[in-house]
Amino acid sequence: MHLRAPLEYAFGKTYRNMPLIRWILLLCIFGSAFAAEWAPLDSAELAQQTPQVEADADSEVIFWDVHVSEDSPGTGYAHTVLSNYRRVKVFNTRGRDFWSTIRISYEKDSAISEMAARTVHPDGSIFEVNQDAFSKTVTKSGNKQSASISFAMPSVEGGSIIEYRWTETRIKHAGFATTMRLDFQLDNVPIQVVRYWIKPYTAPGFNFTMHIWDLHCSPTLELEGGGNYLATLRKVPALRREPWMPPVDQVRAWALIYYAPSKRQEPGQFWDYYRKATYNRIKQRIKAENDLRAVAEGATANGKSPEEKLNALSDFCRSHIRNMNTAEVSAQEREEAGKNKSPEDTLARGIGSPDDIRYVFAALASAEGFDARWALAADRNEALFDVNFTDVYFLRRAAVAVKLGDGWRFYDPSSTFVPHGMVAAELEGVPSLLCDLRDPAFLNMPASTADQNVERFRGSLRLAEDGSIEGDLEKEFTGHSAASRKNGLLGQSDEQRKEAVKGEITAILSTAVVSDIRIENGADPEKPLIYRCHVRVADYAQKTGRRLFFVPDVFRQNVKPVFTAETRTNPIYFPYARTEDDEVTIEVPSSFEFEEPRVPPAIRLGPLGRYEVHANIQHGKTLVYTRRFVISQPGGAAVPAESYRVLKSLFDAIANADTQTLSLKQSSGPAAAHQ
Repeated sequence: MHLRAPLEYAFGKTYRNMPLIRWILLLCIFGSAFAAEWAPLDSAELAQQTPQVEADADSEVIFWDVHVSEDSPGTGYAHTVLSNYRRVKVFNTRGRDFWSTIRISYEKDSAISEMAARTVHPDGSIFEVNQDAFSKTVTKSGNKQSASISFAMPSVEGGSIIEYRWTETRIKHAGFATTMRLDFQLDNVPIQVVRYWIKPYTAPGFNFTMHIWDLHCSPTLELEGGGNYLATLRKVPALRREPWMPPVDQVRAWALIYYAPSKRQEPGQFWDYYRKATYNRIKQRIKAENDLRAVAEGATANGKSPEEKLNALSDFCRSHIRNMNTAEVSAQEREEAGKNKSPEDTLARGIGSPDDIRYVFAALASAEGFDARWALAADRNEALFDVNFTDVYFLRRAAVAVKLGDGWRFYDPSSTFVPHGMVAAELEGVPSLLCDLRDPAFLNMPASTADQNVERFRGSLRLAEDGSIEGDLEKEFTGHSAASRKNGLLGQSDEQRKEAVKGEITAILSTAVVSDIRIENGADPEKPLIYRCHVRVADYAQKTGRRLFFVPDVFRQNVKPVFTAETRTNPIYFPYARTEDDEVTIEVPSSFEFEEPRVPPAIRLGPLGRYEVHANIQHGKTLVYTRRFVISQPGGAAVPAESYRVLKSLFDAIANADTQTLSLKQSSGPAAAHQ
């Protein structure tokens, strides 16, 4: 593709009728001052044979330089230009394989340009990447779009240096021009030095000072000539992804550039001002008009208590307004919903943004006489919010807080499948800014309990003498476990949904023949999601002479240990409290009998939770096997990496207990003799 081809993606359908933004992007890209020359190669870099940051690294970034400028060309839109340059040393064949293809990702309001890449061998020979080697891929998910540019590096071998450059131009409304993210860490590759040269944002009447808020790193910030800054971080270890680690931005080294008045406000003053300003801005959007009063009255006709009325209003919003960010909404419908200016507009169209849906709920609650307020919160998947950070960058999520008695109850009907009394998993336990004139500024979002998030599996099966097993399985999900799966079902055909269920079954029973698949309550936010099916698995039990050996819990038959590494870098993270509750009934052949059946002992995980198994043999031929595993800590709980060995040993014991076999011995009675 031509070097400028990514420009076309930067607009998409949303911006095709906005020539002003197109002009800005062209101006940014063609006018960006990016050095088109490669930096001189150091003979020591060419000769380097061992890593400097991590001794066992397969490759290492020698430097990652980024020149950043933020400006507004007087159009009401700001742009940020980031000119990137990475130089990488490859040490072995694993490093060669890792860097054989490079992918650069970017978001829909960005454009990539001025790309170049080359490989340099230790003898100085150079292999350039042709311009037609850069290819673009666009990914769409609901209302979200992202893209990437990928290219293959030529002639990479152990000892090579690879280097590549690209310019990313980000377009953003002037209201969001005053924050910028700086990444300092890469997956799987350590870095000798990361350097950002930053030209602060300037505009007429913009009387703010640049600040840096660092997360999981401590870059130096130096003032250079011309009012520019240099942010530097050295010896950056690779980011290693691990099972059950916290959301990556909670552990990745990064920083946020933001701007604040020269005379800084104390956190209390800042948040007090912002919540009141937000209250005054939002109150007109949630004002209860006469038409809405009639709607609210009809929606709550069967509600008796305040809780029942609010739940009814939440159900009304969910059933009458589709979330425009979901896969079931078409691009044309999404564009039409973007015209919503009031709760009445949203109700008339039946489609709205998450905020539109919340506005409708808040207005209906107000019409019913409730005190409804806007509440802003930070997504735990981005970062752990610190109230001492005096900028609203992280407060990107919202809910509606309703006064009940002496407290506030949180509602978010835009989270279509999260049950009443709960908030989205990524908001559990986080501080939320209550946009009220009187009550305290920050209140914690509620956290669900293990009894609210249950995966309940049931099996009724018959084991045959040849080792095959056949019967009915049922998987039931509640709470967050159900919500995530129900969201996944949106936009899928009935056949696709059944294939997904079949995939879940064959993932644990690889040779299973799955039939009669049924899915219940896939669109109901309150009822459990239920999968039902019939299975037959040949050779489920291993037959050895006169004995059969089998794993009693069919749902855990192929369980692998969660943690396999001997060491750990990141904390062990539990997104929400939950319960796994299995009950499997297996009728064994009449010609076999149990050999001293034993079940593993209970395993206590301290305050984190517990695991226990019970077995009961009825009439000598029917096994009733139950398993219960509870993570009782609230959402966002994390165990320090220092406790990894202890936790690993407990989870290894659980994995061993899940796959422990029972044995049957062929009896010597009349039935066996008849065989």
